[in-house]
Amino acid sequence: MQQIRGIDTPHSGRLAGATGDGDADAARYYVFVDQVLQRGVVDGLEEFLTDDFIEHEIGGDHPRDEFVSRILHQRAQFPDAVWTIELLAGVNGLVVCHATMAGSNLPALTTSAWENIVVRFEAGRMAECWRMRDETLLMNANQART
Repeated sequence: MQQIRGIDTPHSGRLAGATGDGDADAARYYVFVDQVLQRGVVDGLEEFLTDDFIEHEIGGDHPRDEFVSRILHQRAQFPDAVWTIELLAGVNGLVVCHATMAGSNLPALTTSAWENIVVRFEAGRMAECWRMRDETLLMNANQART
């Protein structure tokens, strides 16, 4: 079992039936979702990212520090979030994931939010990602806070 700064990563090897480097990257991303997003283990979060990590999304590009800050804020806002991965595939240094988040703090009439992400890995760490998420949910959440 591998450890990333105190985080056990039992899934950091191969996924069942998977082959190639893309599978190891997909397994690493699974550990990120399971440990950081699902369980809220944020100690060691930065160990998953390269120093020059960048996130691309509809709202613009975000460097590593902003990405980490957003993840921490998301964990605080949705402490009981439950992530379900519907699709996780890795090939040639890229991982594609479609996941759904459910939680009790979601806006009224909303049971879950979805997210699609493509992550580029370098030497086993996330170097860049492109993220698309349920923007309607985010707008509703922002309006509910104001």
